[in-house]
Amino acid sequence: MISSPKIGDLIIELETNSIGVLIEKKRKIYITDEEEYYWMIHWILGSYMPPYIEENYLIICLENGILRIPQEKK
Repeated sequence: MISSPKIGDLIIELETNSIGVLIEKKRKIYITDEEEYYWMIHWILGSYMPPYIEENYLIICLENGILRIPQEKK
C-alpha cells in the first residue's frame, strides 16, 4: 500500500530520473461543487517537469510505479 504523500517528500520520476520535492498542497474549487487538490513540486535534478501534479494522478502514478517516493531506512 502506498503511503499518503506529504510536504517535504522527495519524488522520483523513473523514466527521466528527475528528482523533486513536494513543497505545497493547493485546493481548487470549481463552480460545479467539485474540488481537486494539486501538489506543487520543486524539481531539483533532471529534465524539465511541470511544477504541479493533481493529487489523484499523483497517487495513480505512485501505485503504478511511474513515480516513486523513497522510503526512510529504519
